[in-house]
Amino acid sequence: MIITYKQPLITIKLTKEEISELCIYLQKCDREGFTGINFFNAHKERERMYKWHLAETFTKVVNKLCKIQLHPRTYKTSIKFNEIELHTLSVMFKRVDCTPFMLQLQTRFIKNLVKMN
Repeated sequence: MIITYKQPLITIKLTKEEISELCIYLQKCDREGFTGINFFNAHKERERMYKWHLAETFTKVVNKLCKIQLHPRTYKTSIKFNEIELHTLSVMFKRVDCTPFMLQLQTRFIKNLVKMN
């Protein structure tokens, strides 16, 4: 069995408006995603990992948004995510309610997690 330690990054193309919406959703996930039954269960280490990777994803998205701030809202750019960040986002999609716009974006993140043999 071959274990690959350095996973290739997954590139997702987004417009400036979609990046802004993702940024708002990540803030909402940080406020609401770590409360209730998920946070108070016996898996504290897993919840810390999710919180860490959510913060890393948020930093990546905000940095990209700052770089393209002067461009029009239809400007397309790509953001590179690793598999762990996408997995954390898929967990947050289950826990935190999405706006209809975010539901449309959700498929772009999840479809990259499914790998065919």
